[in-house]
Amino acid sequence: MGPKLARDLRAAPNLITLSRIALLVAGFVVYTYLSPGAGIALSGLACLTDYLDGAVAREVLDHFCDLCLESSVLLMAVTVGFFPPVVLLIYLLREFWVTCLRRFVASTGNNIPSSIVGKVKTNLLMWGFLPMILSISGQLPSLEPYLGHLARVSVGLGLVLSYISGWGYTRSFFAIYERAGAKA
Repeated sequence: MGPKLARDLRAAPNLITLSRIALLVAGFVVYTYLSPGAGIALSGLACLTDYLDGAVAREVLDHFCDLCLESSVLLMAVTVGFFPPVVLLIYLLREFWVTCLRRFVASTGNNIPSSIVGKVKTNLLMWGFLPMILSISGQLPSLEPYLGHLARVSVGLGLVLSYISGWGYTRSFFAIYERAGAKA
């Protein structure tokens, strides 16, 4: 690891992002082996760190952490039966596809920037996790089944928007691929 990367990783935004990874791992272990409620709470805390890390972390670690966070929380929700397994599959297929497209495009020296639809998707998923965590943990029974419904609608809308933004990434990929082919 070079000195610039080491210095950048010690910057406050990246330390916050790294704490998100640690909270996710701890949350998953606690959820799996000790207490589902405590594990879900740690994962919820990890969600909150996404709003604290700032632009530097977004450049280095944020996308990785978002994928880990969203996947882990959805996996926990699937294991307790809050969502059917197909929800996790739908999420992962889109994320793998977009990651592959962006990786290929980066190898050509180009970039597909994030879109507003993708940002709204992420916010719907993340904010949908809050009522989901509260619903799964049974912390506010007087608000059930409304918390569960709110979570399912928010995550569902996030998944729909993820495919809309995925289509945008795909269209950008085709345009860049054609331009790259024309130069060859």
